[in-house]
Amino acid sequence: MISKKLFDQIQLALVERGKPRKKRGKKGFQFMGFATCGECGYAITCERKVKKSGRLYHYYHCTFKSKTRTCSQTSFLREEELARQVTGLIKAASLSGAWRDRFLERLEGESLESRQSSALIAQKLRLAISTSKAKLDRLTDAYLAEALDFRDYQERKNALLAEKKTQEEELSDFERSGNHWLELMSTWILETNQAENLVQQENLSEMRDFLGNVGSNPRLTAKTLLLDFKKPFAFLAAAHSAAPEFATVGSNSDVNANLWTLPGSNRSPPHCKCGALPNELRALLWG
Repeated sequence: MISKKLFDQIQLALVERGKPRKKRGKKGFQFMGFATCGECGYAITCERKVKKSGRLYHYYHCTFKSKTRTCSQTSFLREEELARQVTGLIKAASLSGAWRDRFLERLEGESLESRQSSALIAQKLRLAISTSKAKLDRLTDAYLAEALDFRDYQERKNALLAEKKTQEEELSDFERSGNHWLELMSTWILETNQAENLVQQENLSEMRDFLGNVGSNPRLTAKTLLLDFKKPFAFLAAAHSAAPEFATVGSNSDVNANLWTLPGSNRSPPHCKCGALPNELRALLWG
């Protein structure tokens, strides 16, 4: 038998042990889990350092967890510098309000021409289908009039049916996706302009998420953040690189000529419409 006092002490200890542990608060690491080491491929971690002055700093570096190789990326990168580089990448994938309006204006012109062209193409396909139907009707009449034997009739009929089927599929595909690129383009233009708003708001968490959507394989090498932009943002980053002033120019700048004549675009204005969108922003963008 144990005493009542000892029993009460045991019960109190059980209650204390059953209390949930206090959780540590969030450390506020803005880019934890965002990038990997560009050398060994392992995760980038973050440490909190407090200076003697009491000032708090966050440093990012490789976790050095590879058991097969020694990583030489021993430098630490402060969060402020990483944020500055993230901002730079965001700017490379963004459009200012002025460029947004210019792109949308050109897109509107392309949209009008595309609708007119689409109507002509659809009309030709429907005419071809009607012609095939008429040929089938005449073929059937010839067979019923005993102008053709069954074997000859069957061969010609199968050929016409295959041709008609192909034409109908072409028309269906065209009506379903003929001008879909215009919607994609408009959405992309607005999205790139929204990226600039993120920079102005200095919203680091949303900037990080945006880069995760428009790029892949973010990595730190020699204290430099690298990223592979996806299409069509890769084109926009190339435009910024080719003409750095592109990000801030006004609507009357000569940089417009450089933008529309990047490699692979409509390179010869005298032989094409000066307002035509570059090929990268059309068929190749989402390929």
